[in-house]
Amino acid sequence: MIETTADSVLKVFRAIHNQHWCQYLAALSLLSIAFCGFFTPILSDEVFSLDLAGTNWTAMQAQLRSDVHPPLYYWLLRLWLEVIPATAAGLRSFSGLCLIVATAIFWRFLRHVAGLDLGFAALALWLANPLVILMAGYGRMYLLLAVWCMVAMDSAWRICGAPAGRAAQTILTLATVAGLLTHNWFVFFLCGLGAMMVTQFGRDARRLAAPLAAGTLLYVLLWGGTAWSQLSGSQQQLAWLQPPDWQAPFEAAIAHLWLPLLATPLILVLAAIRKQRPGEGPLLQRAALLAAVVTIAIPLVVSLWKPVFNPRFTIIAAPFLALALAGLVQRGGTAAVALLLLMGAGWGIWDTTHPSPCNSRAAAEVLAQQARSADTVVFTRLTRKPVEYYWRDQSTRRLSFPASIDAHPGYEGSVDEAALRQEASQLASSITGRVFVLADPSRPASRILLEALRASRQEQAPPCLACENAGKHYFSRMILFEARR
Repeated sequence: MIETTADSVLKVFRAIHNQHWCQYLAALSLLSIAFCGFFTPILSDEVFSLDLAGTNWTAMQAQLRSDVHPPLYYWLLRLWLEVIPATAAGLRSFSGLCLIVATAIFWRFLRHVAGLDLGFAALALWLANPLVILMAGYGRMYLLLAVWCMVAMDSAWRICGAPAGRAAQTILTLATVAGLLTHNWFVFFLCGLGAMMVTQFGRDARRLAAPLAAGTLLYVLLWGGTAWSQLSGSQQQLAWLQPPDWQAPFEAAIAHLWLPLLATPLILVLAAIRKQRPGEGPLLQRAALLAAVVTIAIPLVVSLWKPVFNPRFTIIAAPFLALALAGLVQRGGTAAVALLLLMGAGWGIWDTTHPSPCNSRAAAEVLAQQARSADTVVFTRLTRKPVEYYWRDQSTRRLSFPASIDAHPGYEGSVDEAALRQEASQLASSITGRVFVLADPSRPASRILLEALRASRQEQAPPCLACENAGKHYFSRMILFEARR
């Protein structure tokens, strides 16, 4: 009897100890992911975020109506930058704060619906999701969007799972309008959420109809007309999105899961040691998997008609995927949870402390050291804004190629080859001094420009900067061309 009691006490102590240990490790992992990307070189879209949030309210509204994104992120960011310095670190601190808030709400949801063991496993998958880690250090609206996803999921479960008061319904209504005002893809999250709730609760999911309808109506009243004109207006706003091919679903899956996939063999070993065999997933996990599939599949289908798909937008499926796959991690025990948390934090720190040599800050440093007032700098793709964020010297002539890049943020210009060749020829003949080019030779526009410059000038070897690929900084070469001798 004494031994049995002692064993029971010991098991309880170990459970409490493991839970606290996981909580502390999850908190450390969350903080490292939220703040480790503060000082990496700025990206093109981030400069747009800073510029837009730095304008007055009237100018901001006018510019937002010409963009393709809803306004809530920029409204909140402007308020944030009234308190925090309007720098790249200040911008990213808002994303970090959103990650912390989203994670806290997700953990509240997980404890309620999944319990501690499965909840810790899902939390570890969320914090080891490479897309989530990337967005934590990215000054855009994606983690604010994640906040509304978590709020909507938590409140929807409380409405369907038991007769809920008006508080939960009001929260879901507000989360719906906030999500739709943050990113257009929130509508696809709602489709996935509906699929999950119908699978889990059946007819009781009808309780969601009223708050979802109310939130949608508020959105339509506040922004619906503008959204319609945005989406049906200038093609420049969506020109960078192309119809998806058969690889798109796999690209989205890899974007979310490549880090957990690396850990899977060791998790299976841990499960074998613990003698935890795979079994049929509970209804909750199957419902979450269906939600993830629906969330990604619908925009893929829509994109065959009007392209809207990009893998980073699928961050709305991340909480569904974490919950759907948590059973695998749970079988590996607390060691598997710790492994994922450490891998997520480790990769986040490594990625932000090892930026590509071809980045906006490095390019600005080269130009500051080497460019003279008689020179010309030509920017291709989306390289101009982030480089000019660091390189403030205005004495050097600057051009964009093609010039149509400057028509709209995020637009990479015309793809008409004949027009590009004509513009490149005119540009090459109009320049008299040295020419610095930030190029991505994998793209037709850069290749056409480089051909025109090589026909009349001498290329300096080696290039000022050279990398294997352009990556998120949009250039893999900075090349200097001099007049032929």
